[in-house]
Amino acid sequence: MRRAGVPTWLQVVFSSVVMGVYHGVLGAHDSVQYAISSAVLFGLVSVIFVVGRRSLPPGLVAHMMRPGRSAPCCRPIRPRPHQSG
Repeated sequence: MRRAGVPTWLQVVFSSVVMGVYHGVLGAHDSVQYAISSAVLFGLVSVIFVVGRRSLPPGLVAHMMRPGRSAPCCRPIRPRPHQSG
């Protein structure tokens, strides 16, 4: 997109929306709320990418550090479903 002359701010907005839709609607969660939160987080990762002179490692590290997917110690504790009986 940069080669096509698209402004940087539009690149950030476009990539965050696309990644939010992919992770929230087409991914495993199928949730509009998850899509919006993913878009915000990927927007921040996109800004890190631009500020970091378009280097991939900072964004990759940020993507790997999200809770629940990285290490077992970082997974959120979910309450057990209530069982009747």
